[in-house]
Amino acid sequence: MGKSSAWMGQSFGESLRDFIVKMECGEVLVYHFIQAKYGLLALRKRRLKAARIHDLNDPFEYLAPDLSSPDVRRAFLNLKNMHDEEYGLLCFSRSWENPVMWSHYAERHRGLCLGLEIDDENTLSVEYVDDRLSVEPLFTRELEDRANAMKRTLGAKFSHWSYEQEVRLFVNLDVPDSKDGHYYVDFSHQLELKEVVIGIEAHQHAKQIRRTLMDNQPRVGIFQANAALTRFEVERVQLF
Repeated sequence: MGKSSAWMGQSFGESLRDFIVKMECGEVLVYHFIQAKYGLLALRKRRLKAARIHDLNDPFEYLAPDLSSPDVRRAFLNLKNMHDEEYGLLCFSRSWENPVMWSHYAERHRGLCLGLEIDDENTLSVEYVDDRLSVEPLFTRELEDRANAMKRTLGAKFSHWSYEQEVRLFVNLDVPDSKDGHYYVDFSHQLELKEVVIGIEAHQHAKQIRRTLMDNQPRVGIFQANAALTRFEVERVQLF
């Protein structure tokens, strides 16, 4: 099992590298929830902070398979540590309307939600499952099946997280910011800001956001979020 574990880690890394560099057409609009002070900074500097794998809020990240085997458990823990040094990720949702997302990730509706257009072929949609995954598909002889099993492991989470409708974009960790040591991904045609939704309790930031975007991104739509009157959802109205 030791040799198999090493082979699995190598193949897993190769699969992820191929996944990151794959470039196809097909844009999709996704949403990033963020605290107000960091959102305003992101708009001004035109970039998003990449999350580190060990900083994610789910202790089962990278550990979705059945880890009852000590060798398999060791292999996945080593893999998680290795990838934490090499890769980061940007986490998005497919929807801005869920009030729970605003409460958990946008400062209890005092933050922002950034709508960004990204290449859908470069993303990984999270699969929500009730049971731990089998490791058997990771050892198949078919390369394509093995690669698909590895990617599934990257994006499997317990079904109770399904309200997030999460989409992930893995990125290489290149050069950290010289001031704070974090890693960032600049806005570009592959990560293009399209919308800013201001939280229900964050209306005071509207003018500042307008001034910031007028200087460098005047075509970005700015919206104010409101609590829907007939549904447990967030609605929005366009301000600019």
